[in-house]
Amino acid sequence: MPEAGIIRTMELDLLQPAVVAWFKRQAAALGMDQSRLTAEYRLNWGGFVNQSFRITDGATSYHLKLAGSADGRRRLGHWYQIHPPLTERYRAPRVVAWVVIPGTDHAGLLFEDVPGEPPQAWSEALQDEVAATVSRLHRDTDVRRYLRKGELAGSCESVFRETFITRFAEDLATIEVTPPPFVTAEHLAWMTQEVNTLEEAAVEAPAFAAPADHPIHADLWINNVIVGPTGAWALVDWDDLRLGDPALDYAVLFGPTAASMKLADPARVLPYAEIERDPGVLARIPLYGRATLLDWVIDSLADYVDAGAVAEHTARVREEKERVHRLAKQEYQRTYCSG
Repeated sequence: MPEAGIIRTMELDLLQPAVVAWFKRQAAALGMDQSRLTAEYRLNWGGFVNQSFRITDGATSYHLKLAGSADGRRRLGHWYQIHPPLTERYRAPRVVAWVVIPGTDHAGLLFEDVPGEPPQAWSEALQDEVAATVSRLHRDTDVRRYLRKGELAGSCESVFRETFITRFAEDLATIEVTPPPFVTAEHLAWMTQEVNTLEEAAVEAPAFAAPADHPIHADLWINNVIVGPTGAWALVDWDDLRLGDPALDYAVLFGPTAASMKLADPARVLPYAEIERDPGVLARIPLYGRATLLDWVIDSLADYVDAGAVAEHTARVREEKERVHRLAKQEYQRTYCSG
């Protein structure tokens, strides 16, 4: 999501050779040939806050994820501190090292390279496997104990507010400064009103007063599942791991994707909600579902604005983000009869 640490093309031009230089110095320890080593920038379609590279010498490959902002480094450091159980129990990629790139503000995680790509669309079997995996995470007392050392559990309302309302406000501020050519003042006002409506609904709903004290992944969209050529899969991007509300994970997992704006089906969520033994999970799903759909409406516009961060990808990212925005807005208005 957009924030002050967004990288610009000039910064990437400086960062990439610094990454290559660091890895050439570490090549022997990593079992790589420094004379053939390259760092290939990997475009993240979900935003431009962190920077990812595939480090390879043609025979051995690693994945590097870096953050240039203090908050981004904190989140990746959080993942680093708890990575062993995430890898052993929840299909997270194996962390090799914590990396600091000299002469830059960037630091982050080096992973074993995970072969494969995100699926184009969910299969029911894969979606169920991911749901079963995160339902175990929600009940993992070891991970919960670790998270409780660094944070206090808030309410489900506070999770909803932080995940959506605060981020919507930041995105709308970004969009307002440099609106895409197809976004009018009336369009912006409509989105702002929808955010206000969602915030009021969360405040008024009794189910959102419950404590949010379960470990959650918090970013279970389809692009964070990597499926390999044999069908084996990995769950990536654990930056947002936190104490939170299981309903958020299920709403995102079973909800909209860029290929389909279909909302979470309570019948699909029900078996996992029963595992949670919390009737509030299903009660909160509809509002989370509405918020995830509005997220596709608003966040796609913020990404459209920020696509200038990497000039060589700007045109195709903006084309895709405009397509997603229009599709999501159409479905949101059809579903919720908004203006």
